Amino acid sequence: MAEDWGARIARAVEAWNRGDVQASVATLLEGVDPEIELHPDPNWPESGPFTGLDGAQELVGSWLVAWGSAGKVEIEEFRDLGDRMVGRSRFHIAGKGSGAEVEMGTSFVADLDDGIAVRCHFFFDHDEALRMAGLEGSEPG
Repeated sequence: MAEDWGARIARAVEAWNRGDVQASVATLLEGVDPEIELHPDPNWPESGPFTGLDGAQELVGSWLVAWGSAGKVEIEEFRDLGDRMVGRSRFHIAGKGSGAEVEMGTSFVADLDDGIAVRCHFFFDHDEALRMAGLEGSEPG
């Protein structure tokens, strides 16, 4: 049986938090379509979409350039909805120029085709993610 997304994300977060960004990204890419579409939040410095495995690497690279480090991440919520998944995380990171500690929430909605991620939208506003997933106003249960 293929690894479920909850377990895969947990492994990726573990790698990210120990500073192994390459292993983290590789873990996530195990479950994506080679032509995946990645759509960052409109407020992200790099406009999207990013396409394919190279695009995924480029998106992560833009994060590292913007912040200067990977920081730490914790998963606050994850929902597997069958053909879609929704997650919310919190990054703890120091500002590149100032060194000031920053805490930032991000959310995602990913569309799945037979368990393979084919499209993913990222949000700074979790309510926007819930609306896209058709879960507006719902609490995890």
